[in-house]
Amino acid sequence: MRIERTMLQVSLALFLLQTAAGAQSWGQLKSLASEAEAAKKYTEAADYWQKALASCESAGGPRYIQSAAGLAQTYVEQDKQAEAEELYKKILAVLKPDSASDEGKDALRDYAALMKKLNRPGEASELETKFALLAPKVEPPPSAEKQAYEQRLAAKAAKEKELADWQTLIKSANADQAQKHYPEAEQELKKALEIADKQGQNYKLLGDTLNKLIQLYFAQDKFALAEPFYQRSVTVTRLGSGANSKEYALALTGHGQVLRKLNRRAEAIAEEGKADRIMASLSTPGGSTGGTASGAYSSNSAAAAGTRSGTLLNRAKAARGINDATNDAINNSPD
Repeated sequence: MRIERTMLQVSLALFLLQTAAGAQSWGQLKSLASEAEAAKKYTEAADYWQKALASCESAGGPRYIQSAAGLAQTYVEQDKQAEAEELYKKILAVLKPDSASDEGKDALRDYAALMKKLNRPGEASELETKFALLAPKVEPPPSAEKQAYEQRLAAKAAKEKELADWQTLIKSANADQAQKHYPEAEQELKKALEIADKQGQNYKLLGDTLNKLIQLYFAQDKFALAEPFYQRSVTVTRLGSGANSKEYALALTGHGQVLRKLNRRAEAIAEEGKADRIMASLSTPGGSTGGTASGAYSSNSAAAAGTRSGTLLNRAKAARGINDATNDAINNSPD
């Protein structure tokens, strides 16, 4: 019984020793070898690398390559170039040019460095070429001209998309307004106005968008909401057509008509005075009445136009008379 107990204890001790040794295995041996190398204890490092290599030599794979390469580098540090080259040849034998692992390529870079050290540049070059060890070619950054060109293309594409979105919104707003879905149309037109505002000096696009909003508010007799947009439309017309243009004069006249609708006659007279001075300077007999910046008040303008032989100035004054008469009739009518 005592003998059996003793044998059991011995077996257990052997098992624990084997387990402890196994726990260290390849990973710990590699760490110990690296620490010894860092301390320049190359004999000790070589011993650890040999043990690491022995633990995985039959399995091959990345561990085998790393162990062999580590031992080879230790030999190089010890001026044992022949022994190092033999190990590198073993690594080379298990690698394929089209499927070399990162560990393999690292080992072969060290092999190529050894060949250069031994004045064998031809073999080093062959290794670098065969296994694509050279650093990949880095493309130079694009020139300033190319960058500017690409930026222009990107900006153009972005603007084209915005214009397509604008057209979609305008089309949808027209359909909603035709069906008297005014809140939906207003929301769509305001989104379209945001796009128009981002288009730089595209005064036509901005003017057309403002015109759509003004027409929407006029359709609902919401003149107070229309007036700020009409004011913007006047500014846009001046920027787009010029401060001495017929279009700007008519825009001022139209704005004055809206202000009269709101019983803001002093402001209306100031706008109309500017328009009168421009129209008088133009002195264009028989000219077309054209349209206001928004065109929203075209019905009143047409009614005020009279015969086409009248001057723009006379037509503007006639329009004012019609507006004043209409507003006075509305304001004085019994409820």
